[in-house]
Amino acid sequence: QTPIFQARTSVEIVGLNENFLNLKQSSPVAESGSNSETVDIQTQIKILQSESLLDRVIAKLRERKSDRQQIPARLSAWRRALHLPEARQATSADRALGAAAKNLKVRAAGQTRLIEITVDSSDPQLASDFANTLTNEFIEQNLESRWKTTERTSDWLSRQLDDMRIKLEHSENALQTYARNSGLIFTDEKTNVSEEKLKQLQQELSAATADRISKQSRYEMAQNSPPEALPDILSDTALQEIHG
Repeated sequence: QTPIFQARTSVEIVGLNENFLNLKQSSPVAESGSNSETVDIQTQIKILQSESLLDRVIAKLRERKSDRQQIPARLSAWRRALHLPEARQATSADRALGAAAKNLKVRAAGQTRLIEITVDSSDPQLASDFANTLTNEFIEQNLESRWKTTERTSDWLSRQLDDMRIKLEHSENALQTYARNSGLIFTDEKTNVSEEKLKQLQQELSAATADRISKQSRYEMAQNSPPEALPDILSDTALQEIHG
């Protein structure tokens, strides 16, 4: 009997911590114990067994193989003479890859976040390469999926920000127009109406205080000085002529 070799590897499934970007926790991965963890493990097992991922693995391994059988020259010459398309025959490497894909087994490792992957093949190197390539392609596919999701989210947020910016500009223009037409205080983005009103009241208070001090000084001078010595009398030429 042909000996069969088995390659075994395992993958730990860890979800992203949704609170990481908000700095609520310091770990970028989610804590274990969630109710959806079992469902997520089964989902990842189905992905590992999916045809799309296996096609990626087989395509990657084909690139490394150089022992493909060539179509016999005579048969190829007859097909070219009869203008027939070249028939692609399965090589030994292709058959070995197909057999390895069929003998792939993926299962959860008990009550853990680990997924065990086993590959049986008559070629020990192929079994090892298939298991390792499957693991690497699985990780790459997850990263690509998360990157695309982040990219789509970023594009959506950018569009929302552009819309909000346009709406904000329209609202600011409408507000400024209303303020000018209504005679309201026109302020920039660094001040507000309350601050402008307080500043205006302070200026009016200072002016009123200065006027009161000036009038009080003139009143006290009028009480303590003779009429002809008052500044108002001295500066009035008509009164000076009458007094003279």
